[in-house]
Amino acid sequence: MNDSLPAEIYPMPFFALLVADSPVDLATWYVDALGFFRLFETAGFSHLRRHKYQDILVTPAGLERVPTTGGPYVYLDADGELETLAAHLRDFPRSGSMGVSGPVQTPWNTCELRITDPVGHRLVMTSRPANPDPEIAERTRAMLKATSKT
Repeated sequence: MNDSLPAEIYPMPFFALLVADSPVDLATWYVDALGFFRLFETAGFSHLRRHKYQDILVTPAGLERVPTTGGPYVYLDADGELETLAAHLRDFPRSGSMGVSGPVQTPWNTCELRITDPVGHRLVMTSRPANPDPEIAERTRAMLKATSKT
């Protein structure tokens, strides 16, 4: 899905570290299913990037690392591409623990697509909703205004 290479190399302020028994297979899934590209790869270790500041490191199990599954959700921005990504994933071949739900509008005025990769890691792709709830937006603005005075 994402054939573009990065325009720059920069320090990663945040990244998810995913440990898998088959890291090459998992990295390939992220490339094919979610549009990441391989920024760097060596000895089963893959540094994947989808967009700027959306980095995932996939490493092999072993050497004090056990496969990671479940755990907290990794949230990534997919503004303007959520519906396309959801349609692509609905048609993508299922394997392992892979699952997809949404997109759904949240009570906090975002739209979310929840994804479980084939080995159980959980991701949420977020976007602004097509039709934001004006009451939620106004309450959020009021809350931010009130807290910015303190």
